[in-house]
Amino acid sequence: MAARSELSDWAEDLRQAFREAGVPLGREASSGWVPPMDVIERPEGIEVILDLAGARGAVRVTVKGGVLIVAGEKRQPGKCAHGAAFHVAERTFGTFVRAVPLRLAFDATGIKARLANGELRITVPRIEDRRGREIDIPIEIQ
Repeated sequence: MAARSELSDWAEDLRQAFREAGVPLGREASSGWVPPMDVIERPEGIEVILDLAGARGAVRVTVKGGVLIVAGEKRQPGKCAHGAAFHVAERTFGTFVRAVPLRLAFDATGIKARLANGELRITVPRIEDRRGREIDIPIEIQ
């Protein structure tokens, strides 16, 4: 049962982080297309990888309230040429928002994003978390 409680806590933390960052939730976030995403934690930081084939130039990456936000649009190409007709239409298009709460001390100025061959790779470098550490403060005696 402990794992279920931890999962519930994590899900609530995620919803709270989304609300604080102004990321849409539920129906308002859905457009029919959600790019697949991997989030990998490494000793040097976090790597986020999204498949964004066709979304070139219409993507924005931001950090707000400790949440990494990737938003954009995959635009539908023009209609079929005169006399042509679709036989199969499975590709989806539309706007999207993906968000990753960053649960580590990170260097926001060191975040890098690279879009190549339809894949967006974002690296978030880790920094030493100094919160809660005891620090001796020298006393100047005059």
